[in-house]
Amino acid sequence: MPEEPSIVTSETPDLNTHRSTAREKLLEHVFIADVLQEAWFGHGRTVEVLRAEVDDGGYDLVLACGPSIRWIQLKASQLGGKTTRQPISLRLADKPGACVVWVVFEPIAATRRAGLSYLWFGGAPNDPLPSLGETVAQRPGTKKMRTGHRVLRRGQFESVGTTAELLGRLFGELSSRQRVEPDDR
Repeated sequence: MPEEPSIVTSETPDLNTHRSTAREKLLEHVFIADVLQEAWFGHGRTVEVLRAEVDDGGYDLVLACGPSIRWIQLKASQLGGKTTRQPISLRLADKPGACVVWVVFEPIAATRRAGLSYLWFGGAPNDPLPSLGETVAQRPGTKKMRTGHRVLRRGQFESVGTTAELLGRLFGELSSRQRVEPDDR
């Protein structure tokens, strides 16, 4: 039986390609945990999380905080990865407050955790999604067109370095209710 690597890197192809669905779900959970913690500990707020049961509405998650609701299509790649484009469902544009969050993760060997930063494509809370453009996506490895998807290039996204900054993009300025400090248990 092959040994599991001690840390996942871009050189660990089994975990980065052959088990991409498991990686995708792991990063979704890490992302949600970071957003919930930032909202709670940073602003004394809760964020409601809803997941799509079927992937045909153009979104993966719905996050709600106060009056703002975000329909989010999540994408992910490893820091330093070669991915420069992402296919985005046109159905996402039907949702008010829709956005795309491209999670960029970096495995941190010392903590055995993923450090996250983000790329953002979207507007202000509850605003429509900016135009996805006209570049039709192709199915990977084929010449078949995915007519219900458009391609966004990495350059069309804005860099967002921290979860705190991302929370501002998602929900605008959150006035801190009672800030939750670790000693306030």
